[in-house]
Amino acid sequence: MTSPRPPHEADTIAAQGIPQPEPDPELERTEIMGSQPTEVRLDATPLADGGFADRYEDVRLLGEGGMGEVRLCRDRRIGREVAMKLLRAGVGSRSDVRARFEREARVQGQLEHPSVVPVYDLGIGPTASAFFTMKRLRGATLAQVLEGLRRADTVHVAQYGQRRLLTAFGSVCVALAFAHARGVLHRDLKPSNIMLGEFGEVHILDWGLAKVAGAAEPMPEGVLDNEIGKPSDEDQTAPGMVMGTPGYMAPEQVAGEALDARADVYALGAILFEILTLEPLVPRGALQEVLDRTVRGPDARASLRTQERNVPPELEEICVRATARSPDDRYASARELHEAIERYLDGDRDLEKRRELASRHAASAEEAVALALGSGEPARERARAMRELGAALALDPQHAGAMRALVRLLVEVPATLPDEARDEYEAANRAKAHAIMRTVPFGYMIWLVFTLPMLALGIRSRLTFALECGLILGGVFAAWWAGRQREPGPVLLGTYLFSALALAVLHTFLGPLVTVPALTAAMATSFLAFGEPSHRRVVVFAGIAAMAVPFLLQLAGWLPPSYLFEGDRIVILANLTWFPAPMTGLYWLTTSIATIVGPAIILAHARDTVGAAERRLFLHAWHLRQLVPQRADVVVS
Repeated sequence: MTSPRPPHEADTIAAQGIPQPEPDPELERTEIMGSQPTEVRLDATPLADGGFADRYEDVRLLGEGGMGEVRLCRDRRIGREVAMKLLRAGVGSRSDVRARFEREARVQGQLEHPSVVPVYDLGIGPTASAFFTMKRLRGATLAQVLEGLRRADTVHVAQYGQRRLLTAFGSVCVALAFAHARGVLHRDLKPSNIMLGEFGEVHILDWGLAKVAGAAEPMPEGVLDNEIGKPSDEDQTAPGMVMGTPGYMAPEQVAGEALDARADVYALGAILFEILTLEPLVPRGALQEVLDRTVRGPDARASLRTQERNVPPELEEICVRATARSPDDRYASARELHEAIERYLDGDRDLEKRRELASRHAASAEEAVALALGSGEPARERARAMRELGAALALDPQHAGAMRALVRLLVEVPATLPDEARDEYEAANRAKAHAIMRTVPFGYMIWLVFTLPMLALGIRSRLTFALECGLILGGVFAAWWAGRQREPGPVLLGTYLFSALALAVLHTFLGPLVTVPALTAAMATSFLAFGEPSHRRVVVFAGIAAMAVPFLLQLAGWLPPSYLFEGDRIVILANLTWFPAPMTGLYWLTTSIATIVGPAIILAHARDTVGAAERRLFLHAWHLRQLVPQRADVVVS
């Protein structure tokens, strides 16, 4: 038979046109069959003393169990440290224990898998007790790891995250699938029989209760001390006809029924539940109580048992199916359970990657938001922030950082107004100014209260009265004209100037110090509430001038006086109208009331408008803050 060539060599020969030998079907069949695991055989050969004392040097005790102990020894022949398992004194004389011990060595030695500890030697020690040596392991058992996580030990929490434990659990499933393919059931899977190495190694320990397909079980000669009954020893293997550890045995295993791979699947499900919840699937207790709970079928829904652990629903479903009471409802094999875990981890890895990318986009968005709220180019940074936020929220819709940045971007006001926003803001102001024009006629109704009733008092200076009416009509026309301009602000200011002149003329009625100050304050307040901020100084100055200029002109003698000061009296001189009694008093009362009511209505309208706008802005910001958790909302509130 021609030896197969490497692919690159075969390709070279074919390229040269040299005929190649036909593939050998027998060779292909042999290679395929050789990839399948062979069955474990328990053909016993007599054990003999092979120079134990010369080869092995005892170093120290590593651990001990119900039937034997494990010691650290040095193999002088090879020059390495090994773990040696020996039967305990007084136990090795029992034939069933001796047979089970030898079975464990042969089963473990023939399961050549990275997660099964390799066996190096099997023989008889100097005390006539059986021993076998195996690879010395370094690390911690899963039971020790879980206990450290229960204590919230910082070292264990840092080293053994859920992903690492699930990855190790998947390796255990694969190793069990390998053993099942070779006809071996472990029957004693539990956290203390799983070793996690320092460099990611995972090993399944203690194959002493393994069942080999087609091989007879060693019949027990008696029952050892039932250590499981002790409250502190719940995790010990129960000896006797029922093989396994209560709390991890499947219901059919407790009942002594025929077992298949699904019994180990149940134990795997119980271990997975403990990894996820840090609690045993079957609560600890007396032996019979634990067995009864197992037979009834424990509830593996982690969300009901430990809500604070926040177990993903996919993993909870895997636990429930793996620990189903009926074997028919469980995963058919350990490999199928492994595939379910891998599907979750694949999705979790993808989710983790998406969250990582989302965090990067969110960090970039937060940087852009900070620049948009404080830099000289808010529009560009705001656009970049929106792009980054869109990418972050597309990858992780619940990303707290992205939501926080989004709310901050929408709620907080930038230091400078972007050009586009400035244009819209000015357009909104123009629309507001046009709306104000519709309120001007109401303001001028106050003037009507002052002017038209003057006819009933009797007009002394028709020219002054006509000038007053003309200024009022000029103000109305200016307001009407402003309402039709694209930029109504300047014309609106002109309206106020007409009003200020009218106030200056009105001093001829009761003088510049009576009624005129109140009307000037009301008019100035109204224009300050609705007018442009840039016109405020002009409005205030014009109001002061309307009152002060006539008074100063009267003091200078350029205008006829309005007052005579006679000792304890002030005499008001009638320059515009007569002062008939009681009409003058009634007129004065009416105009004073109008001076109060008119500005009050105008300012109340302004306050209602501002209040409605503030309420809308508050509700807008409040709804935006609901997008993020309270802890993130504090940043922007």
